Amino acid sequence: MKTVELMTKEAETVQADTPEGAEIVRPYSTRSWGEIARMHLPPPEIVWGGCALGGSWAFFGIGGLGKSRLALNIARNQVLGLPFAGLPTAPRPLRHLMMGSENSIHRLQYDIRKMNGELTVEEVAKLEQHIQLATLEGEEDTDITLTPANVERWRLTLEGWPPDVLWADPWGDLLDGDANSDDVARAAVSVLRRLLRRVNKDAGLGILAHSRTGATNILQAIGFDAANFGKGSKALYSKSRCVWNMAPGDESDNPP
Repeated sequence: MKTVELMTKEAETVQADTPEGAEIVRPYSTRSWGEIARMHLPPPEIVWGGCALGGSWAFFGIGGLGKSRLALNIARNQVLGLPFAGLPTAPRPLRHLMMGSENSIHRLQYDIRKMNGELTVEEVAKLEQHIQLATLEGEEDTDITLTPANVERWRLTLEGWPPDVLWADPWGDLLDGDANSDDVARAAVSVLRRLLRRVNKDAGLGILAHSRTGATNILQAIGFDAANFGKGSKALYSKSRCVWNMAPGDESDNPP
Protein backbone atom coordinates (compact mmCIF):
# COMPACT_ATOMS: atom_id res chain seq x y z
CA MET A 1 0.00 0.00 0.00
CA LYS A 2 1.32 3.46 -0.92
CA THR A 3 2.28 6.00 1.75
CA VAL A 4 -0.62 8.30 0.86
CA GLU A 5 -3.08 5.39 1.04
CA LEU A 6 -1.70 4.37 4.45
CA MET A 7 -2.11 7.92 5.76
CA THR A 8 -5.65 8.11 4.44
CA LYS A 9 -6.52 4.74 6.00
CA GLU A 10 -5.10 5.86 9.35
CA ALA A 11 -7.12 9.09 9.21
CA GLU A 12 -10.31 7.11 8.53
CA THR A 13 -9.56 4.81 11.49
CA VAL A 14 -9.09 7.80 13.77
CA GLN A 15 -12.34 9.26 12.46
CA ALA A 16 -14.25 6.20 13.66
CA ASP A 17 -13.34 7.13 17.25
CA THR A 18 -14.06 10.86 16.96
CA PRO A 19 -17.31 12.75 17.58
CA GLU A 20 -19.97 12.99 14.88
CA GLY A 21 -19.17 15.65 12.31
CA ALA A 22 -15.46 15.86 13.06
CA GLU A 23 -13.23 16.50 10.05
CA ILE A 24 -10.89 13.85 8.64
CA VAL A 25 -7.41 15.32 8.19
CA ARG A 26 -6.13 14.08 4.85
CA PRO A 27 -2.79 14.46 3.14
CA TYR A 28 -2.60 16.57 0.00
CA SER A 29 -3.30 14.60 -3.18
CA THR A 30 -0.14 13.72 -5.12
CA ARG A 31 0.62 11.35 -8.00
CA SER A 32 3.77 10.50 -9.91
CA TRP A 33 4.65 11.99 -13.28
CA GLY A 34 4.13 8.64 -15.02
CA GLU A 35 0.84 7.86 -13.25
CA ILE A 36 -0.60 11.21 -14.34
CA ALA A 37 0.55 10.59 -17.90
CA ARG A 38 -1.19 7.19 -17.98
CA MET A 39 -4.50 8.33 -16.47
CA HIS A 40 -7.64 8.45 -18.62
CA LEU A 41 -9.34 11.64 -17.42
CA PRO A 42 -12.81 12.70 -18.57
CA PRO A 43 -12.85 16.25 -19.98
CA PRO A 44 -14.18 18.97 -17.65
CA GLU A 45 -17.94 19.45 -17.94
CA ILE A 46 -18.52 23.08 -18.90
CA VAL A 47 -21.70 24.63 -17.49
CA TRP A 48 -21.35 27.74 -19.66
CA GLY A 49 -18.61 30.03 -20.94
CA GLY A 50 -15.62 28.31 -19.37
CA CYS A 51 -17.36 27.67 -16.01
CA ALA A 52 -16.58 24.03 -15.25
CA LEU A 53 -18.15 21.68 -12.74
CA GLY A 54 -15.86 21.01 -9.81
CA GLY A 55 -14.42 24.52 -9.95
CA SER A 56 -15.23 28.04 -8.80
CA TRP A 57 -15.99 31.01 -11.01
CA ALA A 58 -16.81 34.68 -10.50
CA PHE A 59 -18.93 37.30 -12.24
CA PHE A 60 -17.99 40.90 -11.42
CA GLY A 61 -20.22 43.90 -12.21
CA ILE A 62 -21.54 47.13 -10.74
CA GLY A 63 -24.72 46.98 -8.66
CA GLY A 64 -27.94 46.88 -10.67
CA LEU A 65 -26.29 45.77 -13.89
CA GLY A 66 -28.09 42.40 -13.91
CA LYS A 67 -25.72 39.80 -12.46
CA SER A 68 -28.54 37.93 -10.69
CA ARG A 69 -30.66 37.90 -13.81
CA LEU A 70 -27.69 36.72 -15.86
CA ALA A 71 -27.14 33.77 -13.52
CA LEU A 72 -30.83 32.88 -13.62
CA ASN A 73 -30.82 33.01 -17.42
CA ILE A 74 -27.74 30.78 -17.60
CA ALA A 75 -29.39 28.25 -15.27
CA ARG A 76 -32.64 28.37 -17.26
CA ASN A 77 -30.98 27.85 -20.63
CA GLN A 78 -28.65 25.19 -19.30
CA VAL A 79 -31.50 23.08 -17.95
CA LEU A 80 -33.35 23.43 -21.26
CA GLY A 81 -30.24 22.56 -23.28
CA LEU A 82 -30.09 25.99 -24.93
CA PRO A 83 -27.04 28.19 -25.57
CA PHE A 84 -26.79 31.52 -23.78
CA ALA A 85 -25.24 34.64 -25.33
CA GLY A 86 -24.04 32.52 -28.22
CA LEU A 87 -22.11 30.08 -26.02
CA PRO A 88 -23.17 26.45 -25.43
CA THR A 89 -24.30 25.07 -22.08
CA ALA A 90 -23.75 21.62 -20.60
CA PRO A 91 -25.96 19.14 -22.51
CA ARG A 92 -27.41 17.30 -19.50
CA PRO A 93 -29.75 19.25 -17.19
CA LEU A 94 -28.01 20.20 -13.96
CA ARG A 95 -29.45 21.11 -10.57
CA HIS A 96 -28.96 24.82 -9.85
CA LEU A 97 -29.37 26.33 -6.37
CA MET A 98 -29.63 30.14 -6.44
CA MET A 99 -28.70 31.50 -3.00
CA GLY A 100 -28.79 35.23 -2.32
CA SER A 101 -29.72 38.02 0.05
CA GLU A 102 -31.09 40.71 -2.26
CA ASN A 103 -33.89 39.43 -4.50
CA SER A 104 -37.33 39.11 -2.95
CA ILE A 105 -39.84 36.44 -3.88
CA HIS A 106 -41.79 39.10 -5.82
CA ARG A 107 -38.74 39.97 -7.94
CA LEU A 108 -38.07 36.28 -8.54
CA GLN A 109 -41.68 35.62 -9.53
CA TYR A 110 -41.57 38.51 -12.03
CA ASP A 111 -38.37 37.17 -13.62
CA ILE A 112 -39.54 33.55 -13.67
CA ARG A 113 -42.86 34.42 -15.30
CA LYS A 114 -41.03 36.40 -17.96
CA MET A 115 -38.53 33.60 -18.55
CA ASN A 116 -41.28 31.00 -18.78
CA GLY A 117 -42.61 33.01 -21.71
CA GLU A 118 -43.76 30.67 -24.43
CA LEU A 119 -42.25 27.54 -22.90
CA THR A 120 -44.19 24.31 -23.00
CA VAL A 121 -45.69 22.73 -19.89
CA GLU A 122 -43.00 20.06 -20.07
CA GLU A 123 -40.20 22.66 -20.20
CA VAL A 124 -41.59 24.57 -17.23
CA ALA A 125 -41.82 21.29 -15.29
CA LYS A 126 -38.19 20.59 -16.15
CA LEU A 127 -37.14 23.98 -14.78
CA GLU A 128 -39.16 23.33 -11.61
CA GLN A 129 -37.32 20.07 -11.10
CA HIS A 130 -33.83 21.48 -11.62
CA ILE A 131 -33.78 25.04 -10.22
CA GLN A 132 -34.26 25.99 -6.56
CA LEU A 133 -34.14 29.60 -5.35
CA ALA A 134 -33.74 31.39 -2.01
CA THR A 135 -36.94 33.42 -1.46
CA LEU A 136 -36.11 35.52 1.65
CA GLU A 137 -39.38 34.70 3.40
CA GLY A 138 -37.94 34.14 6.88
CA GLU A 139 -36.76 36.91 9.19
CA GLU A 140 -33.11 35.81 9.00
CA ASP A 141 -33.05 34.68 5.36
CA THR A 142 -31.20 37.80 4.21
CA ASP A 143 -28.30 37.02 6.56
CA ILE A 144 -26.09 34.70 4.50
CA THR A 145 -22.77 35.77 6.04
CA LEU A 146 -20.58 32.73 6.66
CA THR A 147 -20.54 32.98 10.45
CA PRO A 148 -20.37 29.68 12.39
CA ALA A 149 -24.12 29.77 13.06
CA ASN A 150 -24.98 30.51 9.44
CA VAL A 151 -22.60 27.85 8.13
CA GLU A 152 -24.86 25.33 9.83
CA ARG A 153 -27.86 26.81 7.99
CA TRP A 154 -25.92 26.60 4.72
CA ARG A 155 -25.13 22.96 5.47
CA LEU A 156 -28.76 22.08 6.14
CA THR A 157 -29.87 23.91 2.98
CA LEU A 158 -27.35 22.11 0.77
CA GLU A 159 -28.13 18.74 2.31
CA GLY A 160 -31.83 19.36 1.78
CA TRP A 161 -31.34 20.11 -1.93
CA PRO A 162 -27.86 19.05 -3.15
CA PRO A 163 -27.01 21.06 -6.27
CA ASP A 164 -24.71 20.50 -9.23
CA VAL A 165 -24.20 24.27 -9.32
CA LEU A 166 -24.40 26.67 -6.38
CA TRP A 167 -24.85 30.35 -7.24
CA ALA A 168 -23.96 32.70 -4.34
CA ASP A 169 -25.09 36.33 -4.59
CA PRO A 170 -23.67 38.79 -3.64
CA TRP A 171 -20.12 38.04 -2.58
CA GLY A 172 -19.91 40.92 -0.12
CA ASP A 173 -22.76 39.55 1.99
CA LEU A 174 -20.97 36.21 2.39
CA LEU A 175 -17.82 37.62 3.95
CA ASP A 176 -17.41 37.32 7.72
CA GLY A 177 -14.93 40.15 8.11
CA ASP A 178 -13.09 42.82 6.13
CA ALA A 179 -13.96 42.66 2.42
CA ASN A 180 -10.40 43.77 1.60
CA SER A 181 -8.81 40.90 3.55
CA ASP A 182 -7.34 38.08 1.44
CA ASP A 183 -7.66 35.70 4.40
CA VAL A 184 -11.38 36.45 4.82
CA ALA A 185 -12.01 35.98 1.09
CA ARG A 186 -10.08 32.71 0.91
CA ALA A 187 -11.86 31.41 4.00
CA ALA A 188 -15.28 32.16 2.48
CA VAL A 189 -14.51 30.26 -0.72
CA SER A 190 -13.04 27.36 1.25
CA VAL A 191 -16.10 27.09 3.50
CA LEU A 192 -18.50 27.02 0.54
CA ARG A 193 -16.39 24.49 -1.36
CA ARG A 194 -16.14 22.26 1.73
CA LEU A 195 -19.91 22.36 2.24
CA LEU A 196 -20.45 21.57 -1.43
CA ARG A 197 -18.04 18.63 -1.41
CA ARG A 198 -20.08 17.03 1.37
CA VAL A 199 -23.17 16.83 -0.82
CA ASN A 200 -21.67 16.72 -4.33
CA LYS A 201 -17.91 16.50 -4.86
CA ASP A 202 -18.25 17.60 -8.50
CA ALA A 203 -20.45 20.64 -7.88
CA GLY A 204 -19.55 24.01 -9.37
CA LEU A 205 -19.56 27.28 -7.42
CA GLY A 206 -20.61 30.51 -9.13
CA ILE A 207 -20.09 33.74 -7.18
CA LEU A 208 -21.63 37.08 -8.16
CA ALA A 209 -19.56 40.00 -6.90
CA HIS A 210 -19.64 43.77 -7.11
CA SER A 211 -17.04 45.60 -9.15
CA ARG A 212 -15.53 48.99 -8.51
CA THR A 213 -17.65 51.94 -9.64
CA GLY A 214 -16.91 55.10 -11.60
CA ALA A 215 -15.98 55.64 -15.23
CA THR A 216 -12.25 55.10 -14.72
CA ASN A 217 -12.78 51.82 -12.86
CA ILE A 218 -15.40 50.54 -15.31
CA LEU A 219 -12.87 50.93 -18.12
CA GLN A 220 -10.77 48.30 -16.33
CA ALA A 221 -13.30 45.58 -17.17
CA ILE A 222 -11.10 44.59 -20.11
CA GLY A 223 -7.39 44.72 -20.87
CA PHE A 224 -4.35 44.51 -18.60
CA ASP A 225 -6.26 46.01 -15.64
CA ALA A 226 -9.06 43.42 -15.75
CA ALA A 227 -7.85 41.72 -12.56
CA ASN A 228 -8.33 45.02 -10.72
CA PHE A 229 -11.99 45.36 -11.78
CA GLY A 230 -13.47 43.52 -8.80
CA LYS A 231 -14.18 45.32 -5.54
CA GLY A 232 -12.30 44.36 -2.37
CA SER A 233 -9.75 41.56 -2.01
CA LYS A 234 -8.31 40.07 -5.20
CA ALA A 235 -8.26 36.62 -3.60
CA LEU A 236 -11.63 35.76 -5.16
CA TYR A 237 -10.18 36.55 -8.59
CA SER A 238 -7.13 34.38 -7.97
CA LYS A 239 -9.16 31.44 -6.59
CA SER A 240 -11.61 31.47 -9.52
CA ARG A 241 -10.87 29.24 -12.48
CA CYS A 242 -13.09 31.37 -14.72
CA VAL A 243 -13.86 35.08 -14.40
CA TRP A 244 -16.35 37.25 -16.27
CA ASN A 245 -16.24 41.04 -15.99
CA MET A 246 -19.57 42.73 -16.77
CA ALA A 247 -19.67 46.42 -17.62
CA PRO A 248 -22.19 48.82 -19.19
CA GLY A 249 -21.43 49.73 -22.80
CA ASP A 250 -22.51 53.35 -22.36
CA GLU A 251 -24.10 55.73 -19.85
CA SER A 252 -27.72 55.27 -20.97
CA ASP A 253 -30.47 53.84 -18.74
CA ASN A 254 -30.43 50.56 -20.66
CA PRO A 255 -26.83 50.11 -21.84
CA PRO A 256 -25.66 47.22 -24.02
